[in-house]
Amino acid sequence: MTTVTKEEIAAYFEPDDIAEFEDKKLGRMATLANQVLDLEKEISEQETALKSLKEKKRQITEDLLPAVMTEHGLSDITLNDGRQITVKKFYSCTPKSEEALVWIREKHPGLIKHRLHVDFNRGQDAKALELKGRLEEEGLYPADKEWVEPSTLRGFAREQVEAGNPPPDNLFNLFIGERATIK
Repeated sequence: MTTVTKEEIAAYFEPDDIAEFEDKKLGRMATLANQVLDLEKEISEQETALKSLKEKKRQITEDLLPAVMTEHGLSDITLNDGRQITVKKFYSCTPKSEEALVWIREKHPGLIKHRLHVDFNRGQDAKALELKGRLEEEGLYPADKEWVEPSTLRGFAREQVEAGNPPPDNLFNLFIGERATIK
């Protein structure tokens, strides 16, 4: 368990609130929990504000400014401060359905990138290596990525620590801490 000093806790409070925080034992937890909830609300509000700002920027750069410049017969202009505004075409294209890929495959197959991926479950390592070997014999060299899912490794580490056999610290970064969640 991590020990937190009074000074570290005090850093999160206004000077006038520290005395009240010190006086109430359960109030400390409630105050910290309320701060977490206030921060979550503020983060959500800031994310919404950022999304709104990005949309306003998009409207100006993709709608308003090009319209005004076209209205004046301009495709570029240099401002008094030396900055240059240029209007250029851009394109965006996304498929509506799987039928779009069928059409591309028939008409423009060179556009398609293809990544073949096969998942093997834990315990199927030998089967994966055998298939990789067969593909390489055919002259196909698949991308090969090996990993342990983070949740699997976390569970393994917890089991090993609780059994008194922690994973070797020269091979793993192991941190044991505490986290409060508020719902």
